[in-house]
Amino acid sequence: MSSIAFLRRFAGASLFCMLAFCTFTFSQTLTVLHTFQGSDGETPFGGLIHGSDGYLYGTTGFGGTHGCGTVFKISQSGKFKSIYSFAGGNDGCNPAGSVIRDSAGNVYGVTQSGGPSNYGTVYKIDSKGHESVLYAFTGESDGRYPESDLVRDKSGNLYGTTIEGGNFTDCPDGGCGTLFKIDANAKNLFFTPFLEIL
Repeated sequence: MSSIAFLRRFAGASLFCMLAFCTFTFSQTLTVLHTFQGSDGETPFGGLIHGSDGYLYGTTGFGGTHGCGTVFKISQSGKFKSIYSFAGGNDGCNPAGSVIRDSAGNVYGVTQSGGPSNYGTVYKIDSKGHESVLYAFTGESDGRYPESDLVRDKSGNLYGTTIEGGNFTDCPDGGCGTLFKIDANAKNLFFTPFLEIL
């Protein structure tokens, strides 16, 4: 018998063994901590972060009181609380990506839409659940539709990206997107087309 024929028979016998006799067990156990009902949020496609207070923080893109998404926290034992429900006006709509949290308990993130021009916002929610818009995108040179996670430096400046807006010359269908910075006082926004900063 050739070595190739032997290998084929051996592989076939091994497969038969696995299918007919072998059983697989998994040692991990999954526990559902919370099931969204729509009124408390819907479609949580953003990631979770672990806060210094022991809670996990996240967002839902839809649902909530007004259907425009929520920011929530949940304990590792499943104690759930909705922190903020977006109204879909100037406060923003459809939060995207993960949130970040500072030492004072403030939560920061972005919404894909909402704001005066409906091109998205950068928001802050304080420890008491009050939301303020740090920046509302106009959809022009500053960008539109932020979807990524924010990054915060030691000085409190925020950095992020938009998927459209900025350069309309090379990307006339909607712009090439921007990389932006919001200073710690949230009074100025600086944007730079991504390719120019490399």
